Amino acid sequence: MDTGAEISPDIDVEKEKYAIRMSLRDYDDEIEAKVTIDDAETFCKWMAAFQMASRGKAAGSTGHNEEVRACRMYLEMQRVDKRETASLVGHYVPHRILKKKSISKIAAQVLKFHGTLDRQSILDSKLAYIRVWEGLQDFGLSYFIIRFAGFRTKDELLGVAYNRLIRLDPATHAHLTTWRYSTMRTWDINWEIKEMRVDHEDGNFSFTCSSADLKVLHEFIGGYIFMSMRKDVHEPTNAESFFKLTGGWEA
Repeated sequence: MDTGAEISPDIDVEKEKYAIRMSLRDYDDEIEAKVTIDDAETFCKWMAAFQMASRGKAAGSTGHNEEVRACRMYLEMQRVDKRETASLVGHYVPHRILKKKSISKIAAQVLKFHGTLDRQSILDSKLAYIRVWEGLQDFGLSYFIIRFAGFRTKDELLGVAYNRLIRLDPATHAHLTTWRYSTMRTWDINWEIKEMRVDHEDGNFSFTCSSADLKVLHEFIGGYIFMSMRKDVHEPTNAESFFKLTGGWEA
């Protein structure tokens, strides 16, 4: 079997029907194939073998048993109530995604990924998790509910990252406006009315924060700006500069 072939289960557990669909590429032609299997255990063994072959590995090589176990778990999830399956998958996938895609397909993907982690050490699994986390669009964002001056009755969502402020859509988290610290002229806070003012190349704006004390937001932004100013992480920390940026209300 060619590496990269698409393998997918085609089953109905209640009717005890088990099959494996394959999409193979032969030069410029795409070949569709279906293998029908009599029982669940044989299905799991063949499914695991095909999955290994699609990655260029022999059926008996390292990781085959983990693939079989993941397939058994997948079948077991098909046997439980759909609400229970949704609850299990809900631990790994946001509910907004569950509403858009088939729960059974998501469950299969979750179990398939778990099968790959079974072959890794705890440390390697944690590092893989961190790499995936860092690759997310909103990695490192801290969220605050704010209200811009002039729109006191409308809640907005502000994301604070290590290099920018982001105004997001509260419902979809889509990025609407970005203000980078590198193009921020000045920023200050009126502690009497607890309002933050930003003078940016793209314009000026002010806002209040309703989800946290403004001191917290001040510390986030000041801390990130301080870290961006450090050229060498091994150089001694300038305590005076740090406290000036993060503790402005004490000035």
